[in-house]
Amino acid sequence: MIKTDIQLPEELFEKAKQSCNQRGMSFAEFAQRGIEYMVDMDRSDSAGGSLTWSLPTSEGRKIQWSGLSDQQIKEIAQESYEKCD
Repeated sequence: MIKTDIQLPEELFEKAKQSCNQRGMSFAEFAQRGIEYMVDMDRSDSAGGSLTWSLPTSEGRKIQWSGLSDQQIKEIAQESYEKCD
């Protein structure tokens, strides 16, 4: 693991910290996921493809999205993302 320092505009840092608090994750994890996302985007672009996101499914069963709150959808999507790691 590499430790590094970065400089951010104060406003961006505050917005990032708010996002961290909403997701219950550390700033380091938030930054790492953001960097991973950008690297994946670059890799996809250079391969001639594109990353597309779709609503996750739960191990073969269809999830009924209607009636779910935004928060419930975010939680299901986060679970799906973590299974891909």
